[in-house]
This record gives sequence, C-alpha cells and structure tokens, in this order.
Amino acid sequence: MLPSNVLGRMDIQVRDPLTAYPELRAQDDIRAPADCGFLFARSPEWIMSNYPGQWEFDKQLDKGWDTLWDVVEWIDEDDVVIGVMGPRFPAYGYADARPYGYNAVELSRWPNKAGRCTAIVPRRATLDRIMGQMTSMINYSDLYGRMMTLQLVATEKAIFPDLAVISRTGNPPTLVGDKWHDGRSGNVNMLIDASIEVIGKEPGPGTMPMLQLMDAHIRGGSGGDLLGGGNGGMRTGAGVDALGDYQVNPMVAESQRIWQRSLTELNKVWIAGTKGYFGDKTFTCILGLPGSAKTVTYTPNIDFDSDENVVAYASPGADENKLAVAYVQLEASKIISRKTARRGHPLVQDEDEEEQFVAIEGLSDAVAAGLAQEITQGTVTTVQVARTGQLVAGGMSLIDATLQAAAEIAAKGPAPGTPGGAPPVGAPGPGGQPGQPIPPGLAQALAAQGAGPNAAPGEGVPMPQPGMMNLRHVLQGVNAQVSPGAT
Repeated sequence: MLPSNVLGRMDIQVRDPLTAYPELRAQDDIRAPADCGFLFARSPEWIMSNYPGQWEFDKQLDKGWDTLWDVVEWIDEDDVVIGVMGPRFPAYGYADARPYGYNAVELSRWPNKAGRCTAIVPRRATLDRIMGQMTSMINYSDLYGRMMTLQLVATEKAIFPDLAVISRTGNPPTLVGDKWHDGRSGNVNMLIDASIEVIGKEPGPGTMPMLQLMDAHIRGGSGGDLLGGGNGGMRTGAGVDALGDYQVNPMVAESQRIWQRSLTELNKVWIAGTKGYFGDKTFTCILGLPGSAKTVTYTPNIDFDSDENVVAYASPGADENKLAVAYVQLEASKIISRKTARRGHPLVQDEDEEEQFVAIEGLSDAVAAGLAQEITQGTVTTVQVARTGQLVAGGMSLIDATLQAAAEIAAKGPAPGTPGGAPPVGAPGPGGQPGQPIPPGLAQALAAQGAGPNAAPGEGVPMPQPGMMNLRHVLQGVNAQVSPGAT
C-alpha cells in the first residue's frame, strides 16, 4: 500500500508473492514484516515516464539494451526507495548476467509518513512451514512426467511398429518398384522371396493404472480433492457434491482465517498511511453497507482515534449451498431466529430490508385474498376493482392501489342503486309515489312475487287469490274490532 498523488489517497496494490522479499521471521512469527522489498520488471519507457530527469539512468540507455529492466522497491518504517537494478537478459540468451561495469541507480526516495512497513505478506503458521506443501510433490510430478513420456512413446511405437523383411531362401529380398509405400497411402508393397514380420506390441496393461495411482497421490498430497478428478465413477457436479457431502473445506477455511488477520493488518496500515500522508484532508465516501447509499465524511487526524478493527468471515470454508440449507434447518427447528438466519445467509445482503420485504409481501397476499372474497360477496363495486387493477398496472403496490381506489369511490359517493346510495330512477316510494324509498316490507313482498330488477316493465302487483279473499272476510266477521281501513 502506497500513497497516490493522482488518486489523492492510499492505493492498495496486489503484488506477485514470488517477487516479494519480506523480513526474515521465525516459523512461528506471524506478525506483519518490519520491512519488505519487491523486484519487478518494467520497460525503459515506463521508468522514464514515471521518474523523469534521471541522468544516470539515461546514460545506461545509450548502450542500446532493448530489454526489460529490474526495478526494486524497498519499504521500511522510515523510507520508501525506488531503484533500478539493471537490464534483464533472458537466461537462455547470449548473456545471462548484467553487463560488466553497470551500477544500480536510485530513482526516488521519500520518508515513510505511515511510520511502519506498508506491505502485508500473509503466511501460514503450521508444521509444514519447514517444508512447503508442494515440495513433497516435486518427486511425484517428476516420476509422473517420466511415466507419461514412456506411455506416449510406447503408444506411438504400437501405432507405427518396426517392420522386418525376412528372406525365405537366404538370398536378399527384392522390392518390386524399388519404392516402399507407406501403409497409410493404401498402396501394397510387393516383395520377391521375402516375408514381413511386425516387431513390437501394445503398451503394458499396468501403465495406465500406475499413472492413475500417481495422479491420486499428487491430488491428495497437494490438497486437491480426489472426487474432483472423476474418481468413483462420478462425472457431474451434483453427483460429486452428493457423494462428497461438502460443507466445510479445511483448506479454504485456513486461507480465509489467514486473510482475516492479514486484512485486519491491512486496515491498520491504511489508517496509518492516511493519517500520515492525508491527515488534514476531508474525505467523503459511500458507507458501503448492503442496501444503503448513505455517505460518511471524515478527516483522518480528527476522526481516526484508533486503528483497532475486526475482519471476519461468516463461516470460514463453508460451501454456499450447504450453508443456506443449514440456516433454513436451524430456523425451522427454532434453534435460531429468522433475523439471525437472514444475517448469516450467504444470499441475503441486508437482513432488515429483507424482513420488510417479506412483511410487505405477506400483507399484499392478505389484501389480495380479502379483495377476492369481497368481489365474490359483492361488497365492492366493479368500478372500484377496475380502478384498483388500473393503479396496480401503473406501477403502484397492491396495498396503495386498494386504499386509493377506495378513497376515490368514497369521495364520489355511492352509486345509485347500491347500499347507501340513492334509489334507482322510477323506483316507487311510500304510497307508490315515484322517487321515494320503498318500505322494507313492500320490497320483500315484491321480491317474493318476482318483482325484482329483472321483472318486465309495467307489471303491477299480482291480484290476491279468491281463497285468500274469502279467508279475510271470515276473519273480519269474527273480529269484533275491525280495522277502520279494512275493506
């Protein structure tokens, strides 16, 4: 990590670990290095454009060395130094060393205001630090390469075997035409007083099993999974996943734990470098939380009072699919809450936002079910349903569309002929006068006699039957106090 005057902030750069030379440390020392050097190749044009005016370096270019140049970068707690080691000639060329009389040139030097080495070099703290993980595989790979070469040679000789021409009488055989035809041409070779015998045989049957065994040793010893090579008759990803029952990969878990510590140290380096080089500058950046576009403004020398931070993976080495299934099972068995399951689920970016979405979707489903029931019962008008669908089609949510459609219908008032609305035009009122509400008893009588909205126009109330009239006169004679209005 180095300061960038172009970006105006600390710049994180990923370097090749094979060209990094950190401070020598003990096998059990996993702290950040106190100093580190990097060696990388650059063209003369890149060097001159980034470090112009270096007269000592320009003199070296006069010798016409058209090649890459080795650039060295040294970082410690006091200084940052950039220099040129010399031209890089290929090892197989006419010169495999730097020209005689060449002197290294220092291109730039500046004080390290971060106060510490800004290079982070992750390392493992395990027993195999003494011998690298791939060191034991070199012998296997060499033997594997030798066996594969022999197999290819044997296969080639089996395809194109040696031929021997044997005389039958002891005299030298004679070739007709004085030209031997290749068997792939389809022409037949004619021999006089001779027979041909094929010398050679197919490769041994034990060669390929030996190669497969060595391949399995290389995969297992280097940390690769044997199922990844198709062993066990599995050829599909789903089958291999089911057979291996993958959930936690130990090597991935170890790498992520190493990166947890390394990224924590990287944050400390970034804080120290930002305070040292850009301490009085005010920065505004996006907060970076999932589902949030909020920004934060800070001044390093004012707001950074500590460099303590924590970087952690949710579940180091866990497979994403199996981790999702594990959280669903834990939540279903009430071992963890839904909020905890959403927080740890690998596909959920913001648990609070997802909780709101789930609640809104549940309420929308309830509103849709209630609206369908009201349509069936006839408690809502067709106009209100149509207006709700129109608002939803326009991009409004179902909840907002339902409320707005109901508010619009209420503002206009009930339609004529609906519950709570004005009576239909021409509907008889009390005493049969048009325009007046119909008494409830008369409305029931009309409905019982078929005088509904579908009745034919002009139909009156049907006349009573004769038997009912006779019964009425009998009752009037029995009753001593006949109603004055009775006829």
